[in-house]
This record gives sequence, structure tokens and C-alpha cells, in this order.
Amino acid sequence: YGTASSVVVFAPGEVTKTAQVAIVDSFPVPENSETFFLNLSSPVNATLGDAQGMCTITDLDGVPPSLTGFRFFTAPFNTAEGGFLGMAFVTIERTGSLAGAASVHISTDLFSAGAADVTPLSGQVVPFADGEQFQTITLSLHEDTLDEADEFLVLRLSDPAGPGGAVLDPEAYLLSVILQDDDAMPVVKILSAETTEGDEGSSVAEISVSLSTPCGRDVWVGLTQTGGDAGATDFTATAMAVIPAGSTTAGIPVTILGDYLHESTETATFVPWTFDGHPVTGENLVIHDNDPAVPAFRLEGLPGSVSEGAGELLITLRRMGLQSGTDTCRVKIAAGDGSVRLPVEDFTFAPGEETAAVRLLLRDDFMDEPDDTVTLSLLPVSPAVSAAPGAWSFTVTDDDDPPVLNMGPAVTVLERDAVSVTAEVSILLSAPSAFTVSALGIYSFPGTAASGTDYTATGPLDISFAPGETVKTITVTIAGDYIDEADESFSLILPDTRGASRGIPETTVFIQDNDMAQRPYRDWLLSHFNAAERRTAVTDPCADPDGDQINNALEFFLDSNPRSALSGPDAFFLSGNTAGMTWSFTGRASRVAFVQPLVEISKQLASDWSAAGPGYVTIADYPGDLRQYKVSVLFADTRRLFLRLNSTCPPFEPEP
Repeated sequence: YGTASSVVVFAPGEVTKTAQVAIVDSFPVPENSETFFLNLSSPVNATLGDAQGMCTITDLDGVPPSLTGFRFFTAPFNTAEGGFLGMAFVTIERTGSLAGAASVHISTDLFSAGAADVTPLSGQVVPFADGEQFQTITLSLHEDTLDEADEFLVLRLSDPAGPGGAVLDPEAYLLSVILQDDDAMPVVKILSAETTEGDEGSSVAEISVSLSTPCGRDVWVGLTQTGGDAGATDFTATAMAVIPAGSTTAGIPVTILGDYLHESTETATFVPWTFDGHPVTGENLVIHDNDPAVPAFRLEGLPGSVSEGAGELLITLRRMGLQSGTDTCRVKIAAGDGSVRLPVEDFTFAPGEETAAVRLLLRDDFMDEPDDTVTLSLLPVSPAVSAAPGAWSFTVTDDDDPPVLNMGPAVTVLERDAVSVTAEVSILLSAPSAFTVSALGIYSFPGTAASGTDYTATGPLDISFAPGETVKTITVTIAGDYIDEADESFSLILPDTRGASRGIPETTVFIQDNDMAQRPYRDWLLSHFNAAERRTAVTDPCADPDGDQINNALEFFLDSNPRSALSGPDAFFLSGNTAGMTWSFTGRASRVAFVQPLVEISKQLASDWSAAGPGYVTIADYPGDLRQYKVSVLFADTRRLFLRLNSTCPPFEPEP
């Protein structure tokens, strides 16, 4: 061929161009067919797809007289798979020079045919004697009874040999042979089948199909309904089945549609069909009804669980079986702890009505509580109505977090003198719980107040809240004293909880001091009595205008209300087990000689002035100067001692 190189231009809209290559004739030299390639390159405004094409040059020259050639004289042919008495005949021709002995090999290429269809030839030598032009080869073909597709094989010549050289005719060294199947198609038939429809959803029934004899190829089978009273509301039959080559049976799935309607047994008559047109026979599919002959009820759509926060739950009450009348069914809550309520219990179905929506109201609260298993039951109200056996249960799950346990607000307590008081500290639960909640290991921790001296140590202490309780109280003992001191405090600490999370872990107890600082008597006197009152105490010392059993003289010195904080003495003292006080006043001794101090010993609180001791003790050992008095008394315990001064008032004329 002549080389070609050119630019091919496609005008707008053109999609096909033709390139020409000059072929060089080599007559009279016989040769095999030859190939060369045409390549595309350097595209402009385009990209390359298949960039190479193969061209074949077929030789048209015969075999020259000096060479020996071989070719199939028999043209490609079709024959029945059994041939003629199991044989087929093929003729090979010797061309060109016939002088001398020559030979060629023949082989069989089995494509769709197999060794069961033909005895293969594997390089068999076909000899030609001097001057011999034709040789006939016999193919052994095998008959069978299997319906199958036509089969294909190729006979091939190779390895030519002759005295002056030998060649193969490139146009006739291959011979195709088609073995045509002559067996009848088997009959496709279906077998009768029975099934039960079911209630909800669908199920699958299998219809068996079979071949009267095995087939040598796959057979696809479908179904066509030709009769019966079952229809599209009862089944769907759109699937196909394949019967593999060599097999005789398969199953075609038919989808059976369930319902809840009581009805008679239904049938569908099916006839199979195939792509290849096999002869067929049909049969029936029988669908039995499973629904009761009387109205019956059941619940559907219940979840396994639902959160209480969902608010409501919608489920379905279904009437099954006979649906031609008016029927009533009652839905009851058979078990549960009150997490579900039914606003409507009775449901009436009109003729033909199949379902009703049941609304369940869910109790959404703020209490941490166990999940509630709720059981529903059905009670037919109408006569001749039944309910499906069993009960329907689901779980209402709690969506509330455990409550928070907090120590209560700070507490302030006023201390007492001779006795202890208590501080009550609250422990608070943020919300009620259906579980037992515990505050674990509560203990007191000193601050400015000292454990054992100012208060009694508490804990570790566990406190439990019964279901529903939200408040608990811890009582701490506060000790009394007579020490004038600053207010003090200590803490109560919550380290751990059970059944609740820990919120505020600590609170404070403040102890408020009730003791007064000592004041000099003169300061007290000047702050409590004016000049007229001081004068009255001297001019009428025995009078008791306020009726408190204390005359003016003593009230002048000790204030008008002994129940208030003691005042008047310049100093109090405590030495061992002796308590005392001293005081002084101004004026000549003759003016106050009438004052005879007496001591009343009392072990009662300040609110109770009844005598508890042996009576009055007169202190007679006065100092020389009656303006100075000192009183002391023994005591045996730590209670506060109250000293009451009394006086006798002999008649006298006070000086101006």
C-alpha cells in the first residue's frame, strides 16, 4: 500500500469523513490476507477517541501452477444435529500443481458445539496421492433428545505440504458448520398450589413449574392469569423463574396480600409462558381465608417504648372478620401506674369500617421515676363479637433527670447563757422523686466557731428522703456561754449523694453572741438616769412606783429592769468557784446608810425570778466606807448566778 498523510477537515455540522489509501496490486503472487493501520493524531478543536483503525488487504490471486494449494471445496453448511446416520461429509480440494504426493492437516474448532455433539478432529493428516485432486472427510455427529439451541463449529486446514511448496487458499481454508437442533420443545406446566392469605402485609407463595423433559438451555417462565375469582387485591404475580439447562423444575414466587375481611376461599387459574414459545398447561392457585366468621378486634401500632414527654400516642384498633354490621369494642388499661390515660374507651364501627384511631394521653411530669409498663386489653361490647386473645403492652419511659440535692440556706442562731440551743439546717431536694434519695456522709466543719466548745460536732450522717419528700432537717446543738465575743460560724458539708445529683454542697451556721461587754457604773448611771430620777432615789428611797419589788434606792444603782443585761457594777469577777461584783456610788455615807444589800441565789434563767436558793443572804461585813460594797457568792456549776440586791428602809429624814 502507499503511505498516506493528510489533514482531514470537518466543516461545521459534519460528523463523517473518508480517507483513501492506495493499494498496490501484487499479481500474480498468491499470498495470505494482510493488514495495516491508519492512525489519527493532532486534533484541533476536538479530542481523540479511537485513534487507530485496521485495514485488511485480501489477496485475489490464485495458486500458480508451480505450487500446490489446498482449500475446502465444500461450502459452509447446516446439518441436523444427528447428520445423516450420524455423519456429515466435507471435501478438500488440491489446487495448482497436482504433481507428486502432498498433504494438509485438518482440525475442529468447537465453539458452541461440544464433544457430545461431534467427534473433534485434532490435526488429522489428509494425504493426497500424485495427481489426486479431492479428498472427502467424514465427521461423526451425535444425536440427542435434548431441546437446545443450534450449535456452531469450524473446520480448519493447516500445515500444507507439496513437492514444490504448498499454500492455503486464504479465502477457503476455514469451513463453518451449524448443527441444527431437531428435538421438540418440552411442555411447561404448573402444579396446583394452596396457601392462606394472612392478615397484615404480604406473604409469598411459590408455584412450581416443570418441564416434561430436560432442556439444553435455560427456560424463563412467567405466569398469566386466565381465570378464577381472586384478583389484584389478593395477589400479585409479576415475577419470573428460570429453569436451568438440564433441570426440569423451578418455583415462581407469588405475593399474597393479606386482609382482615372474612371472605370465601378464592382461586386464580394461571397459565405459564416462555420467551421461546414452549407448549404449556395451566393450573389453579387456591387462597384460603383466615379471618374469623364473626367480628373480632385487635390493637396495632404499639411501639416497644415511648417517652412520657411525647404527650400522646396514637395506635390503631382494627376490626377483623365479618364487617357488615355495627360493632363496638372497649379499650381498657389493664396494668400501669397511671402514666397513660384514655380519653375515649368505647369505639363503634359502622358497616364496612375497618379501623379506628385510639388516642393515649401520656402523663409528663418532673419526677424521676421508674419506667412504666402499660398493658391494654380489649372488651367487646356488642354481642357476637370477639377480641383477639392476649394483651398489648408497651413501656412509657421516664425522661426526667434525677433531682438535685442541695444544702439549705445559711442559718443564724442566737446563743443562750446557761443552756444550749439548736440550729435547724435544711437539706432540699429540687423535685420529688419516686425513688429513695440519700444524702451521704454529711458532717460539720469548724470555721470561727470551735467544735465541742461552741457547737456539737455532727456526722458523718446519712439522711434518706422517702419517695415524694423534698425537705429534711439536721439539728445541731449550740452551746451557751457568758463570754462577750464576736459572732462565730461553722459549716455543714454534703460530700456525696445517692439517687440524686449534688448541687449546693455546703451551708453555714452563724452563732450570734448574746453577751454584753462590761461598762463602768458611772457611764451606766449617767446614761440611764436623769437628775430628777437620781434625786428621787435619795428623797424617797423606799418607794416602788413601778411595782417590781425593787425600791428606788436599788433601781438607782441597778437599773429599773433586772431582767435586762446587768449593769451598774464597775467590774465583775470570777476566781475559781467564786463569782462576785463590786460597785460604788457617790455621796456621804449617812445618805445611803439605809441600804442593806441582800443576796438572792438563783439558778434559774433570766426569765424566771422565782427563788431557787435558801432565801436571802445578808452581807453584813461592809467596808468602813459604806459607799463601797463588795458581794461574792460560791457556785457549784456553770449556770448563771443572778444576784438580787434588796434593802430595808428605816425612817429617816434625808438631808437636803
